[in-house]
Amino acid sequence: MKESLFSNKEKRCENCVHCAFSQNADRLVCEKKGLVDREYHCFRYKYDPFKRVPKSAPPLAAHDASEFSLDAEEKS
Repeated sequence: MKESLFSNKEKRCENCVHCAFSQNADRLVCEKKGLVDREYHCFRYKYDPFKRVPKSAPPLAAHDASEFSLDAEEKS
């Protein structure tokens, strides 16, 4: 069985090959079903990796300048 690249929560028409954005921000135009919600998906759903918007990266931890110094006192 194939491993899924995304969870079922991300399975929505927003990422489908058959859908396109419409003038209404909350709805999409599907080739198969017509006007549908972004969260909807049907049995003809086919994942399009180019339509998925990846999650943003978590913020980096703040570092102190002393962590990057090469003092001889710290080595002993």
